[in-house]
Order: sequence, then structure tokens, then C-alpha cells
Amino acid sequence: MISGREKLSGLYEPWRAWCEWCLSYLDQRGFAPTITSGFRDNDEQARLYARYRAGLSRLPAAPPGRSAHNYGLAIDVWAGNGQQAAMMAILKAFGGELVKGDAPHVQYPGFRRYLGS
Repeated sequence: MISGREKLSGLYEPWRAWCEWCLSYLDQRGFAPTITSGFRDNDEQARLYARYRAGLSRLPAAPPGRSAHNYGLAIDVWAGNGQQAAMMAILKAFGGELVKGDAPHVQYPGFRRYLGS
């Protein structure tokens, strides 16, 4: 069963549809995905970034305006069956872009190109 599906609200529609399809595929294969984050406003991103900079989070966070989450172009998802690397490999194979060092993060392919970096 997919947990946290409500976190897909606010995503860019074509990306949301891709995420829904991929998550259903993963769920049918026993990964039991849990979505922990989707769209984030700048205030939420600033809070996460501050925690990361203070060493209070083991996961990286970009500054506000530099995260794909701020544009509805990323999700954070964990494999409920413990097979995180395998699940993320499938998301990458289906066209999602991963960020090194950010285990649950998958984003719209080429997102950084749109920021000019």
C-alpha cells in the first residue's frame, strides 16, 4: 500500500501523473512506498535548509528557490520493504533524476538545467 499519497498534491501535473504511475508499479512489486514530501513552499524549504545547515538533518536540503520541491518537481519516497536502493534504481530507469547523497529524493529530469546550474 502506498502511504502519503496526499503529498502528491501540488505537484506539476505531468510529474504528478508520472509519480502516481511509478508508485503504483512499485507498490504492485512489494516495495510499499511511503511518500514523505512533495511540493514545499519557501518557508518549509527554509526551515529544512536551516536544520541541514545546523547539522540537525542527515538528509541534504537546498536553499529556498533552489529545490525542485519548491516547484512541484520532486518527491521524497522511502521503500517500506527496506529495498531503498533497488526502488530508486527503478525510478531512475523510468526517467526520474536522483540526487547523490539524498536517498529518498527523485526529481523531474533536467531540473537543474532550468535553474541555470
